Amino acid sequence: MIDSKHLYKFAEFTLNPAKRKLFYKDSEVVLGDKDFDVLLHLIENRPQIQSPDEIIETVWNGTNVENNAVEKAISSIRNVLKDDFRNPRFVKTVRGKGYLFIDDVNKVALNNLSENGSQVTKDIYKKSREKKFQKYVVRGSILALVFIVLFGLIYYLSSSFNYNVESEKVKKAVKDSQLVKFDFYKNPKSFSREKANRYFLPIERGGKAILKLENKTNKLIGKKWKYASDTNLERFDILSIKMQGNVAEVATEESWYSPVLYENNNPVPEKEKRTQWKAVYMVRKVEGEWLVEDYSTPY
Repeated sequence: MIDSKHLYKFAEFTLNPAKRKLFYKDSEVVLGDKDFDVLLHLIENRPQIQSPDEIIETVWNGTNVENNAVEKAISSIRNVLKDDFRNPRFVKTVRGKGYLFIDDVNKVALNNLSENGSQVTKDIYKKSREKKFQKYVVRGSILALVFIVLFGLIYYLSSSFNYNVESEKVKKAVKDSQLVKFDFYKNPKSFSREKANRYFLPIERGGKAILKLENKTNKLIGKKWKYASDTNLERFDILSIKMQGNVAEVATEESWYSPVLYENNNPVPEKEKRTQWKAVYMVRKVEGEWLVEDYSTPY
């Protein structure tokens, strides 16, 4: 009589007598009907040796079969189980006596079938779910890592792009402020805070550069000096830019052609017309515009 309430587990195999199924891990293994019955007979009668006659009596109900029918069944079983007859793990041939199932077997109560309706039992299905869950965890972790790397790369590229864009605006703001500064020097009486506010941080916002410009233009007016109209910025090199939020510190090296003439138009020596110096500018971003807040230059 077939045991319909239990499973037999050995190694990584599960034998389900009720469903007449053999599983290797989570996958069904194809085994012929008589081969299945022979394997089940050996398992249920372990550890006794089963002679060919006993096997034929049980499996074939004593009917006439080929002399090597049992031998063929054993060979098929070994083939499915990947068992080596020279060094058997499951089915051992006892010369002159018969066959013996030698591996450890656990008899497990058969509970409900798996939820997906397959012929895998509940414990096998649980292992399958655990493996699937592990796969999902691994895949999810990989996807999360890829997302983090991509997000970091995008953020880095975006930050680098924004930094480059803003640094170019800072450079332009500093250079433009120096050009307009010398426009005021060439015509000191044209200076006004309203004009200067387009390039320099207004005084009411803490700008110090405008006060320096105002003092310089007043001195030029008082001394009746004037700069020649051909005053020009010949070289303007950025040595470094340090940016933090809406504030930047810019170090430059500049070369100016600026011939200063007195009121009587007495020219200065040629060697004094070209001046070169290093300067530091503090620049602040206000309402989207970079304005020079302060500077430190010889002029």
